[in-house]
Amino acid sequence: MTKTKKNLCIILAALMLCFIIPTAAMAEAGDWDPLTDPDDVAGSLAGNESFSASTSMQIGADGYLRMMPTLRIGQYEYNAMAYCGTTAQSSNTSLLEIKSIEIGAWQGGAWDGADALQVTVIPKATGRVTVTINFYYTFSQSAFPLTNPKAQWFYGTMRYTVNITEPPAPNKPTDSAVQDLLGDNAVTVNCTNSEVAHADSSYALLNGSFTVGDVQGDASNGYTVGVTVAPDAYVTKYNADVASGHSLSPASQSGTITLAYNAASKVWEVQSGKPVTFTVVCETPVPTPTPTPDVTPTPDVTPTPDVTPTPKPEPETQYCYIEATAEGAGRISPKGTIAVAEYDDQTFRMVAEPGSVLVDVLVDGISVGAVSEYTFRSVTRDHTIHAVFQSVTPPTTGSDSAVVLGIAIGLILAAGVVVFALRRRNES
Repeated sequence: MTKTKKNLCIILAALMLCFIIPTAAMAEAGDWDPLTDPDDVAGSLAGNESFSASTSMQIGADGYLRMMPTLRIGQYEYNAMAYCGTTAQSSNTSLLEIKSIEIGAWQGGAWDGADALQVTVIPKATGRVTVTINFYYTFSQSAFPLTNPKAQWFYGTMRYTVNITEPPAPNKPTDSAVQDLLGDNAVTVNCTNSEVAHADSSYALLNGSFTVGDVQGDASNGYTVGVTVAPDAYVTKYNADVASGHSLSPASQSGTITLAYNAASKVWEVQSGKPVTFTVVCETPVPTPTPTPDVTPTPDVTPTPDVTPTPKPEPETQYCYIEATAEGAGRISPKGTIAVAEYDDQTFRMVAEPGSVLVDVLVDGISVGAVSEYTFRSVTRDHTIHAVFQSVTPPTTGSDSAVVLGIAIGLILAAGVVVFALRRRNES
């Protein structure tokens, strides 16, 4: 940009004209890199401005130094629309270090959230330090102020006085918080006797077995706290777990787990010393095991012959029943209650006695005629069969009648003779 000297009234008039006349597009500070080389920027230098401010920061977290020059014309106030050529320098880098320069957001007031020039710093130690920030800025509302030859630029110098303090030390964690943090493997008990199979055992912190110390350190170097663990409760528990007496070896032992405070997330974390390990030895000598005598090898076993598999049982046979009866002088064969395998056939025969004839056969109560043989096909249910026989009287012939008559007369005469003889006997 070109450096020129102009009357302040002319500058203000030009600025007022710039703000009164609407433009097609307005620039935003965030659209341009505040580190852009001023030699690459169009426009002219309208003047210099100096600013000062003070703020406080705490060690352990980034700090932010923000600038946003404004211009009031009448009842209107305007903020800078673009920045370039920004530099920042700390008067004591051991106390505060410059981290970055960028466009940030203004905090608070009527301009809350508006684009602002921002310098991010890292507070490192307590003390007072000055940060000098030099930058170019313009109120031009041109859509492209960095390439607008009519843009009016100002050179600003901001001196920030920063008071760096220690943040308050964190509270030490409670016993229950420490137990939760260290979990189930805070302590390990190790039996050093190699002749026994006593495995190591891990334990969570037992109530009353540890002490949480005071918080040490500062914000610059970090905060820590020590958790001191005594062994007695863990040896007692180990003895119960392995069912064998043990004692500490060496006899005097203790352990410390160090916790560190994470300032960013505001939580305590394990730094070192986990797990605490206590070494023990068996109090009772372990007997030497009796050697096992040589064992005669087992002779080869004759392989078991193949076993004929048991046949699969046939499904159980279902039966139907046929009731066979006869009436009169004749017979039905077979007779009675006959069991017939399902889907089998069954035949019945009817035979009349001498002097009788078969007059009918009833199957399930229905006449099938005077058949001498009947077969039930593919039986699937119970049935009845009933044979009816009837006697037959032979006709009387003439010769037979004469014989009968002669016999009858003979019997009558014989009876008369007997009667006569008996009467004569009685008279005499």
